[in-house]
Amino acid sequence: MISAKCPKCGWQYPKAVLAGTKLFCEECGEDFPAECATTAWIPTAEMSRPSLGAEPPESVPQAVLAQAACPTPISAMPQAAQEMLRSIQKPVGSASSYPLELSLTFNYVLLAGARGSCQYTLKNTTSQTLSRIRLTLDSDAFPSGPIQIHRDPLGPGEVDDDPIDLGSLSPEIHGNIILKCTLEVGTPQGIRTAEGKLPGITILPPGSSAREISLQFGDNFALGAEGVNLNFGTQDSIHDLLQRTLTDAPARSVPLKERGSPYVEDLPHHFVNHLHMEFVKVPVGGRQVWFDHHLVTQQQWFQVLGLTQEQQLAKKGSTHCGLHPLMPVYGISYPEAQEFCERLTQMDLAVGSLPPGYHYRLPSEAEWRAASGPAVLSDRELNHHAWTTLAKIDGPQIVGGLRPNEFGLFDMRGNVFEWCDPENPSAEKVPVYGGSWYADPKGADLEAARQGSRIHCPPSTRSSRIGLRVVLAPRI
Repeated sequence: MISAKCPKCGWQYPKAVLAGTKLFCEECGEDFPAECATTAWIPTAEMSRPSLGAEPPESVPQAVLAQAACPTPISAMPQAAQEMLRSIQKPVGSASSYPLELSLTFNYVLLAGARGSCQYTLKNTTSQTLSRIRLTLDSDAFPSGPIQIHRDPLGPGEVDDDPIDLGSLSPEIHGNIILKCTLEVGTPQGIRTAEGKLPGITILPPGSSAREISLQFGDNFALGAEGVNLNFGTQDSIHDLLQRTLTDAPARSVPLKERGSPYVEDLPHHFVNHLHMEFVKVPVGGRQVWFDHHLVTQQQWFQVLGLTQEQQLAKKGSTHCGLHPLMPVYGISYPEAQEFCERLTQMDLAVGSLPPGYHYRLPSEAEWRAASGPAVLSDRELNHHAWTTLAKIDGPQIVGGLRPNEFGLFDMRGNVFEWCDPENPSAEKVPVYGGSWYADPKGADLEAARQGSRIHCPPSTRSSRIGLRVVLAPRI
């Protein structure tokens, strides 16, 4: 990731982007490639890895961190897994067109100091419902700063048009100005961002004569400018004249250019947050989700929620099965697991280590199944990858002690079950996946580890057999 400046005017792009990303200069309106900056990622033989500025906590053994930082090399994986991982590390190509069309028709924005508004038309040009639509308009003429419009959702082919109150325009700004437009939209593939500008909007100084207004309007209209309707309060004759002239004035579409952004395209294959939790990208259908390499540990639970494992066990519902900073946290309910994800998101946003538009959450059932590896594991494979009753253990084990699966994820089977978001949100019980260390008399825990299957529990369940793993994904 690099920072970039426009070679023509020196404008600094506000965010780090991938080298070679084509950017749009908000000052001079030119496109330019991101070329010169300080590299924040160190390439290795297999993949790009983050350069961490802070040292890991002293309480975490370096051997465990080294193991977490070096998942199974691609060359040692099965052929199918090699091809899948190499394919998802290729840059994600942009779609041929942006999924939304934006048109603006201005009403009375040509007089400095007057209150302005405009009409916008937003059209969904895709065959899918779009969500998280955010339109931002910015100009030097807006003294109170950028104006934001939220619209959720917009169905296939649907058109949304509403007036936008621009407030009182700055009396000090007049002449030709540039209106900057930024549009974000959530699609099934992730969050996409585009921007455009509308140059040539003219704001006349207060007290301009009718002749100056008419000439200015005539010049702009000849150039194909936006519809204009001036409102000077008591000057009804000028207002009526311009209103009649603009009866058939068309709206003007703003050409939007999709820009490099710290969303799905720019997040690396591996991502490390401020707690040194490492996430790896796993393809799930047409979407990308980043899974934590490890189960959430007792140390991480304390760092986020301020509760030790002993304090968690004091809530009742779970038996004492071991204390260690690097053991998975256990004895947590489904709402508590969700709270952990929300608190972690807030913490990472506060320190600036979480890319905008992303959040932590529990994996969905489909996501967990996609990341869990082979559908069925033999007992021999279980001994290599999963802490189960076959290992003759009597409680949870330190995370990362066995081999990872083909995605580099540890303890996806065995050790402790993992809470997942249910496919049916209204269901009375919530699924937990992956099996556990427990010697269940019915063999359900061992069978869940073999087949990567689930059992259902009431959301309030607290058990020494159940923990959690978080994922990082775009918020849609």
